[in-house]
Amino acid sequence: NAPRLGAREPGFTIDASRFKKVSQLESVRRKTRAGTIFVSGGKFVGADMRKAKLYNMCFFGTDFSQSNWTGASAPGLGFVDVDLTGAQMAASHLPNVLLRDTRLELVNAANARWMQGRLDGGWEGSL
Repeated sequence: NAPRLGAREPGFTIDASRFKKVSQLESVRRKTRAGTIFVSGGKFVGADMRKAKLYNMCFFGTDFSQSNWTGASAPGLGFVDVDLTGAQMAASHLPNVLLRDTRLELVNAANARWMQGRLDGGWEGSL
C-alpha cells in the first residue's frame, strides 16, 4: 500500500533508530490515522509483534530478527532491507505485504496469509 516512488501522496518518514519498544511504533500509528508511515531504522530483535496495532507502515533497514508475528494481523506492511531472520510468522495475516531485499532465513511462515503480497528480489535479500 506504499505510494509509488516519487508520489506526492500522504505519508511521512520517522527515524526509529532510538525506539526500543513496539509500543512506540503503535503510538506513531495511532497519532497518524491517514497515509503511509515510512519507518527508518529501529532494532526490535525478539519483539512480540503478535498483537501490535500496525498497518500501512513501510520499514527500511529495521531489525526484526527473532521477532514473533504469530497470528498477527497487519495489512499494508512493507519490509525493505529488513532483517527477519528467525522470525515466527506462522498464521500471520499480512495482506498486501511487500518484502523487498529482506532477509528471511529460518522464518516460520506456516499457514501465513499474505494475499496480494509482493516478494521482490535484490542482492541482499534471502530466503
